[in-house]
Order: sequence, then structure tokens, then C-alpha cells
Amino acid sequence: MAFLGKISFPLYLFRMFVICSLGCGLYVCLRRAAMSHASNVLISAVVCVAISVLLAWALYFILELPSLRFARRVGQWFMHSESAKAT
Repeated sequence: MAFLGKISFPLYLFRMFVICSLGCGLYVCLRRAAMSHASNVLISAVVCVAISVLLAWALYFILELPSLRFARRVGQWFMHSESAKAT
């Protein structure tokens, strides 16, 4: 559960992009291959969930962690400069 908590924000941001682009495109390609509607939906859904989780996991490490580190440093610098001004 902690894993899903860590990737929840990137997952929230990119899930619709993956569903609307990859999911719909995959469904159309599978439909052209004359597969049934139920199997098209199932395959598209499984692929979309897997890609969404992998993308969110990657974005957590590429964007979110560096942003959090930067914000922590800026906060520490700001608090340090404010305490120096107060004395």
C-alpha cells in the first residue's frame, strides 16, 4: 500500500492520458484484428493499468523526488534566512 501511496499523484496525473490514447488505440487495433469486444476491453484495461503504474513509478523517481528535495532545500534556506534576520 505504501507503494501506491507514493505513486498516487503521478498516477492521478497521467492515467487519463494513458487511457484515452493508448487504451483507445489498442482497442481499435484489436478490433481490426476481429477479436471480440470483451477480450478487447480486458486486454486494453490490463495494458492501461500496467502502463499507468509503470509510468507513475518512473515519474515518481524522475520528477517528484527531485522536486521534494528541492522544496526541502528552499524551505531550509528560507527558514535559515528568516532566523538570521530576526537576530
